[in-house]
Amino acid sequence: MRRSRVLVGLIIFVVMFSLVSETYGSDIGGSVNDPLVTKSYVDELFISISEKLSGDNYSSSFQNNTSNEELKVRLEKVENKIDKVVNELPDDISRKIEGKGDFINAEVYVVVEVRKDQKIVLGSGAEVILRAGEADIIVGKNGDGLADVTVGKDLKKGDKIPRQHLLISSRNDGRALKVTSNGTAYLLVKGDYKVE
Repeated sequence: MRRSRVLVGLIIFVVMFSLVSETYGSDIGGSVNDPLVTKSYVDELFISISEKLSGDNYSSSFQNNTSNEELKVRLEKVENKIDKVVNELPDDISRKIEGKGDFINAEVYVVVEVRKDQKIVLGSGAEVILRAGEADIIVGKNGDGLADVTVGKDLKKGDKIPRQHLLISSRNDGRALKVTSNGTAYLLVKGDYKVE
């Protein structure tokens, strides 16, 4: 009786092991499904991307060790195409790409200290939480304020900003918070902002 249980358990183990190894061990190294890639896979990917960017056929020259001068000329063509695309972007986007914008971009929440009569201007999609102090809304070009997602309403011109409420600016059109309290106000900010 005990032998039959051990035998059945062993058979079940072997079947399960073979199913698991068949399912998870079937990827070929260097394929799209396998994150560990071979040099030939990276070379093929590089050639494919290069051809798409420039419209030229790089595969033969890449594999036949084209001269450095020819590669430099082709690289300049690609760089010129990238510059052309960047120049055609709207000003606010191209300034951010080139790093010339006057906004600071906070990838995560950062503490920002703002003194009385200063304002913090928010970019599109910026999030802000007033932690300490008092502040008023400055509306955007069209008179729109900030979305108070904590209570689900829009704050308009003249509204006091409640503490500990998450506010979101939907556009980059001058929406801001003006500090009215004496001393310093402390805010948590995520996204594009600038202090004026």
